[in-house]
Amino acid sequence: MTTNKKLKDIIGEDEYQTCLDLGRTIIRCPICGNETFNDWFICPHCNWEAEILHSEDEYSPANKSTIAEYRKKYMNENHFIDNGVMFSNDVKDGTFLLDDINNFEIENGAFGGFSKEIRIPCGVRKIAPLALAPLESMKKLVLPKTIECFEPSALRQSYDTSTKEYHNIWGVINSRPHSLEEIHICKENPHYQSKNGILYSADGTRLIYLPPSHYRKTVEIAEGVYELCEDSCCFVNAKEIMFPSTLRRISDRACCSSDLKNTQIPSCELGESAFQGSILPEYADIYNEVIPAKAFANCAVVKGIFLHDSVKLVKNGAFSYTDIEKIYIPPTTQIEENAFVREEGRWSGKEYEYHMENYKKMIIGGELGSNAETFANANGIKFEVVGNSEEEIKIWLGWKERNEDLGDFGTLCF
Repeated sequence: MTTNKKLKDIIGEDEYQTCLDLGRTIIRCPICGNETFNDWFICPHCNWEAEILHSEDEYSPANKSTIAEYRKKYMNENHFIDNGVMFSNDVKDGTFLLDDINNFEIENGAFGGFSKEIRIPCGVRKIAPLALAPLESMKKLVLPKTIECFEPSALRQSYDTSTKEYHNIWGVINSRPHSLEEIHICKENPHYQSKNGILYSADGTRLIYLPPSHYRKTVEIAEGVYELCEDSCCFVNAKEIMFPSTLRRISDRACCSSDLKNTQIPSCELGESAFQGSILPEYADIYNEVIPAKAFANCAVVKGIFLHDSVKLVKNGAFSYTDIEKIYIPPTTQIEENAFVREEGRWSGKEYEYHMENYKKMIIGGELGSNAETFANANGIKFEVVGNSEEEIKIWLGWKERNEDLGDFGTLCF
C-alpha cells in the first residue's frame, strides 16, 4: 500500500541524511511503490531489501524471493478484492488503491488484463495515478456517485512535474494507448457527468477524460466545453476529433501523442506540450497568439506550416524534434532562439545529429527584413522571400498544387 508520507518523516531526519551522505538515492520500491533508498536499504513499508536485479523473475538472495513472488505475497496479505476491485485493508478514506503499483498478479485474474468491464464500488472517492494501468484489456469503466477525484493518469503512467516525464516504478518509460473505449458515471454524482462515453465536469464546461480507444471513429466533443483539462485527450487514436466552437483552452499535455491528421481544431489558448508527440496534418494552419514550449514538439513530419498574422510569439522548444519541411512566418512574429530545437543540454549523440540535420534542411518563408529572415540567417537556415497574400503563401507551401480549391486539406486551425 502506498502512502503520502515522505521517507524522511518515516525513518527520521538523521538516518535519512546518513543515507544521502553514503551516496544512496531515493527510488520507488518495486513491491509497494513507496519511497525507499537503493543500495541494500530495507523498505520501511514492506521490508524489501533493495538490490540490483534485471527482471521481476530474477531471484534475490537478500530477500529469498523474486520481485514477482514477494509482491504477490505482499498484495495478498495487505489488500482485499471487492467486486473485482482491489483495496487496501485500511480503506477508511475510501481511496482506490494501487497507487504507483503495476505488473502485479492476482490469482482470480481481476487485474490480469482479462476484465473487459470494471465497475468501481460505491464508497470509493478517488482513483489515483496508475490505479487502473494494469487493466490493459478493459474497454468499459463505470464510476460510482461517490467519486470526487478522477485523474486521467489512473489509466497510464503518472506524470512527474519536476522532470516533465511519465514514470512507473521502474523509471522513465514510453506510454502507450489504453484499450478503454468508454467511461460512464452515476447520474447522481455531483462532481462529474458522462456523455457518449466521455467524462466531463458536472457543469459540462471541462473535458476530464476522453478514452483513447473511444468506440466512435469520429469523436465529437460536446458543445459548451471551454477547456480540455491536463492529460484529458492523450493517446487518442480516433479517425477524427471534432472540437466544439466553445473551446477556449487546451491545457498542458491535453492532446499528447494523439492522431490529429484529420482533425481541425478551433482557435484557443494552448498550454505547454499541448500536442507533443501527436500526428499533425501534412499542412497546418496555426492562428494562436502564442505557441508555448513543446506545444508541437516531437510531432510527426509536417510538410508545411502556415503561421498567420495573429501569431505573435513562438517560444523556445515549441517545435523541437518536429521535422518541418517549410514554414511561413509573418513579419512581426517574434521567434525565440531555440524555437525549433530542444532546450539546451537535452541533445546528445546520433539523435542530436539526426535532428540537427533535418533542422538545417527546413526552409523558412517570409518577407525581406522580417524577424523570420533575421532568425534564419542567424541559424544557418535557408530563407525564401514569399508574397504576403494567403494564396501566394499556400502555393509556396505546396498546398495549391495538390488541390486547386484548397478545400480538402486537413488543416490544424487555432
